[in-house]
Amino acid sequence: MIWIFFYCIRTILTRENKSKETKVKKMTPREEMIVRVLRKEGFISIASLQRKTGLKAPTLYGAKQALWKKGFIKKGTVLLDFKKLGYALHLLFYIETEQEIIPFLKAQCCINTLFLIDIPKAYFFEAVFTSGEELNQFITMTEEYIELKKINFWGIKDEILRENAFVES
Repeated sequence: MIWIFFYCIRTILTRENKSKETKVKKMTPREEMIVRVLRKEGFISIASLQRKTGLKAPTLYGAKQALWKKGFIKKGTVLLDFKKLGYALHLLFYIETEQEIIPFLKAQCCINTLFLIDIPKAYFFEAVFTSGEELNQFITMTEEYIELKKINFWGIKDEILRENAFVES
């Protein structure tokens, strides 16, 4: 399976972007500085961001809005500790199918993140479950609803890094 990941990355990196709709938007030098700090520090307070950039709070709020409008910032996020929330199982799934399954997967409350990857009709997603029984119910329901070509899943032992914010164990 690791070869699929590297194949996808290589394909994405080497593909020529012929679409005019995905034109890269420009950032101002101030926005670039803010994004560099956010990428390095992960989740950071406005006060800490002020100290690291030397910019005043109103300027940072305005830059944040501009970055959001340009699409560089998608929305605010909170990192959750799934174990403390009662989710004993944290898994990554890979599914291949010929069917359109995005509405089905979006409707599942156990799915946190869903990706359509660079293999036709292939999906990669992260999901959490409170028990093995709940996981089995999800797999059974998925197999009943979707004609699967392939399904694989892996348990996440420990989250080490997310959005460049180190997670302490």
